[in-house]
Amino acid sequence: MAHHPAILIIDDSLSALAHMYSALRNAGYRRIESAMDWSEVRGALPRGPYDLIVIDVNLPGMLSGDILAAQLRKDQRTAAAKIFFHSGLRERDLEALARRAHADGWMVKSDGVALAARVKELVPLPPEEPDRT
Repeated sequence: MAHHPAILIIDDSLSALAHMYSALRNAGYRRIESAMDWSEVRGALPRGPYDLIVIDVNLPGMLSGDILAAQLRKDQRTAAAKIFFHSGLRERDLEALARRAHADGWMVKSDGVALAARVKELVPLPPEEPDRT
C-alpha cells in the first residue's frame, strides 16, 4: 500500500484554509489537517506525523510563522516534516524569512493550482494503484 502524504495547513483565515484544503484535495491529497490557532495546532499534532506543514507567516494572536516553524522543528512529532511558508508578504521578504527559518519552500499566496504544484514538488503523491475489481 502506497504512502499518502499527510499535510497540516496553518492559517488564521478560514477562507484561506478552505481554499488551500480544496486545492490540495483536488490535486489528489487526502490526508489534510488544518489549524487556525496555536491550540488547534497542538490538537492536530497527535494526528500526525506530517510530511508537510504549510504555514501562513502572519498569524495574529499566534507565534509568527518563523517562530512557529522553529517550535515545530523542535517537536519530535514534527521535526521531520517539511516546512512551507505560504504568505501574502512580498516575494523577496518572504524568501528572506523562509531562508532564515530554514523552510523547505515558500510561495506568495496565489491560486490553488500553483499551490498544489509547489506542494507536489515537496511531497509527491504516490503512483495510482490499479483498480483490482
